[in-house]
Amino acid sequence: MSIKRKINSIACLVLCLIMLFPCLAPLSAHAEGETIDKVLVKTSASPVALMQVKTLTANTSTAGTYISGYNWFDTDGRAIEGTFGTGDARIIIELTAQEGYTFAEELSVFLNNEAVEFTVDDTKTKVRLQKVYTPMLWAPTITKNPKGEKVIEGERAGFTAAATYANDYKWNLKGPDGESLAADQITGKFPTCSVRGDGTGNFVLHGIPLEMDGWKVVCTLTGPGGSVTTKGAEINVEPKPTPTPDPTPTPTSTPEATPSSSPSPSAKPEDKAAETEKPEEEHVHEFSEKWFTNSRYHWHKCACGEVSEKEEHNFEWKTVKKASKKGPGIEKGVCTTCGYETSREIEYHATVKDNAGLKIIKLIIVAVLLVIAGCITVFGIQVARSNRYKSKHSRKR
Repeated sequence: MSIKRKINSIACLVLCLIMLFPCLAPLSAHAEGETIDKVLVKTSASPVALMQVKTLTANTSTAGTYISGYNWFDTDGRAIEGTFGTGDARIIIELTAQEGYTFAEELSVFLNNEAVEFTVDDTKTKVRLQKVYTPMLWAPTITKNPKGEKVIEGERAGFTAAATYANDYKWNLKGPDGESLAADQITGKFPTCSVRGDGTGNFVLHGIPLEMDGWKVVCTLTGPGGSVTTKGAEINVEPKPTPTPDPTPTPTSTPEATPSSSPSPSAKPEDKAAETEKPEEEHVHEFSEKWFTNSRYHWHKCACGEVSEKEEHNFEWKTVKKASKKGPGIEKGVCTTCGYETSREIEYHATVKDNAGLKIIKLIIVAVLLVIAGCITVFGIQVARSNRYKSKHSRKR
C-alpha cells in the first residue's frame, strides 16, 4: 500500500471520528441524567405581625426542580392561618426534582440568599428545607380617615377608619375646648346620645344632641408595632326645623245657606304640621357581605358607592391541562378570599424523557457513521493487501 493511500485511509477514519464526537458528547452527558448541586428559593417578603399569611408566596429559579409544598407553622407545629402573630414562625418548603434530574450528594440550599437547614430523601428527588422567622413589627399606617358629618339634632352619624397592621380601634370625642371623651364616657356627657362600634373600624353615634356641634371624632389604631391616630372628623349639628302653621284664611261673605251635604272638616294646623315631611337621616355606611371583584381586586361596597377592604386577589393555582410539545398548559386560579376565578398558560419545558426521540436519531446517526468508518477501514485494508500481492508477484516476474 502506497504512503499516499495510507494517508487517505487514515484521514477518512479521523474525519468519521470527528463527525461522531458531537453526537456522542450529548448522549454521554445525559446518560445518568442531570444533577442539581445548588438550589435557590425566594419568598415574596418576610413575615410581619398581622400580615395575611396567604399574601406570601415562594418560588425557585433553579432549573430542573419545582416547589411542591409550602406552609407556615407556629412553634407548636400548628399551621398558621389568617395572619402572623408576634411569635416565631417556621417556614417549610418542599422541592421536587423534575424527571431526569436528581439532587447531588454535596447539595447547597439557599432561602432568600441565606443557607438553610434541609433534608434529602433516599431517591435524591425531594428536598425539604426550613427556617424560623421572627415576624417584624411595623407601625400601623392609616389607609382611611373618618369623614366629617352634618346632621340634624337627634339623628345619627357613622364614621369609618382603617389602617394596616392594626388590630385595636379606640374611638374618642374631642371638644372645641380640648375636652376628650372616651367612647364609654360619651353618654355621661350627652345623655341622649348612645354609641355603637367602639373597638371596630365602624363607629356610630345615635341621638346626637345640639350641644355636640363642633365636636370631633377621632380613632386611635394600635398594633404590635405601635399606634397611630386619625384626623378629627367634625360633627356639625343643626337644630330641628320648627313646623310653620298655615296662615288663617281671610273671612268672606257667606251666601245664603242651601241644603247640601256636610263638607269634611278642615285639617287642623297641628295635623298639617304632622304631615310635614321629615328630613332624611344622615347616611351610615352598611357594607355588603358579598364581594365585588375585577381581574385584580376584591372589595365590599355600600349602596352609596363607598368601598371597604379593597385588596388584591390571593390566587391558589391548580393545573387543569399539562403543557406538552403540542402546546402550552393551563392553570386555574381561585382567590382564597372572594372566590374569583381566572386562568393562565403554562409554558412547556422539555425534559430528558421528551428528548428520547432525538436520542434515537442520534444513535442511528452514530451507528451509520460507525458502519461507514468500518467499511472505509476494511476497504483500506483490502486495498493494502491487494497492492502488496501485486507488488510481490511483479517482482518475481
